Amino acid sequence: MADTNITQWNLTRLAFAWEKDGGGWDAPVEHPGVINLNISNNSNDSNRQAADGGLYYDAGGSSSKSGELQVAKFLTDFLVNALGQIEEGGGIGEGDGVKRRFAMLFEISGDQGGARYVWYFCTAGPISVTFATNDADGNVTFSPETSTISATKRALPNGNMRLAWKCEKGSPNYDTFFDAVYVPGATEGPKLDTLGISGLTLTPAFDPDVTSYAATTTDASNAVTATTSLLGPTVTITANGTTISSGDSVTWNAGANTVEVAVTSGAATTTYTVTVTKE
Repeated sequence: MADTNITQWNLTRLAFAWEKDGGGWDAPVEHPGVINLNISNNSNDSNRQAADGGLYYDAGGSSSKSGELQVAKFLTDFLVNALGQIEEGGGIGEGDGVKRRFAMLFEISGDQGGARYVWYFCTAGPISVTFATNDADGNVTFSPETSTISATKRALPNGNMRLAWKCEKGSPNYDTFFDAVYVPGATEGPKLDTLGISGLTLTPAFDPDVTSYAATTTDASNAVTATTSLLGPTVTITANGTTISSGDSVTWNAGANTVEVAVTSGAATTTYTVTVTKE
């Protein structure tokens, strides 16, 4: 990474991306009103658990960090997802809702354009706020809200151990940083774990490193499936130019049909193509 900035200041952008049940994250949603983030790196190594032949859980230690995040007012989306609060009766209740982990993305201004950071596997603490009455002269005392955000380093499915990642202006991932959570993977780009069309045989047999395939069919339609176990990348499938979801059936035209599967992580995209010939 090129160090384009020699100094940095001013927290300017903030976004949260909620962790999916099956791995990976939803698209980041920007949160307005960010004021301050006071970061601490933790130094206690005692809360680590080994399982499955490696580091299974890390709740602290030198591989974790926390930050007191201050915003003008946390939005309902954050209250519901990060803190497990419940929308009910036209309001919001503090109860036993499900809390979700998330990735936190933010930007710091710099002399050459700024730096963008992502923290993986974050949790949020309760919100604290101090309310005050305006003084006799009518001066307003603002009441920003604060939540302690904690991030832990964990093993990604691709084997990489990551706590956080950053890039500066000029990086190939800088312009698309807030579009999706970037997760460092293989240098050659993100890959599929599976690719198949029901009832058909791909030629050659599927290999994550091979991106071009052919198949023939006499069926009117077949289902296309494509998956990746990597955290972060998105999978987009198109059949003859129409976007479909994994598991959807495609109705074939006579002759050649084109199925494309794009796996995208940040600025890196790997595209797999299957040419299906309807006989």
